Amino acid sequence: MTREEQFESFWKSYPRRVAKGAARKAFDKAIKKTTLESMLKAITEYVAKKPEKIDFKHPATWLNGECWDDEWEPAQARVQRPTYGANYGRAEIVSPPEPISPEEAERRRQMVAKLRAEGVIGGNIRGIH
Repeated sequence: MTREEQFESFWKSYPRRVAKGAARKAFDKAIKKTTLESMLKAITEYVAKKPEKIDFKHPATWLNGECWDDEWEPAQARVQRPTYGANYGRAEIVSPPEPISPEEAERRRQMVAKLRAEGVIGGNIRGIH
């Protein structure tokens, strides 16, 4: 298999196909350090175990970082870490709200309409249409 065929095999397997020229240069360096089979196996593991909340690395970044050698934590050992807000303070981890029944949604709409009619509140209240 030629180097170009090897690269195309890598390229087709990688989940994020951007900056192909940079990826080709990085591949030419990386293939001297590992095998195509090792890369393809690592890509499969990367796709399966990468946390959903982060994007896939650019292929050149993945290659230059020798990410085919990355070790992944078992899924049950992962802990949700807090995110950071725009004010650079620690953001509170909040669970998504429980779904409400159509009857409860209607009751809330009626309550808001009543409060608006009485002049207690005004404007649009987020999440209530």
